[in-house]
Amino acid sequence: METSWPLERALMLGDKATGVPVLTELYQQMKAKAVQCDLAGLWSKLGVENFDGISFNDRAPLAAVRRAITAVPAETTSCYCTVPLSCIQNLSS
Repeated sequence: METSWPLERALMLGDKATGVPVLTELYQQMKAKAVQCDLAGLWSKLGVENFDGISFNDRAPLAAVRRAITAVPAETTSCYCTVPLSCIQNLSS
């Protein structure tokens, strides 16, 4: 199945699903200007490390957030997910 939506519609649905307008508000603030993002710092705070492969540091300040993001839902018996290293290029910087 494939569906094409305008970005604004997808963001509105995301806001509706979460119950807060954070996605549309953030998009309105950031859409017209370049934004600097310290991805290496974010990965570090989340406890995602790249030492000869990806590993997790559960003592990182935002490790609980990372665990919540990557947790397998209780009603699910298994989960398999891969993320290409090209998606996290700035991890080792």
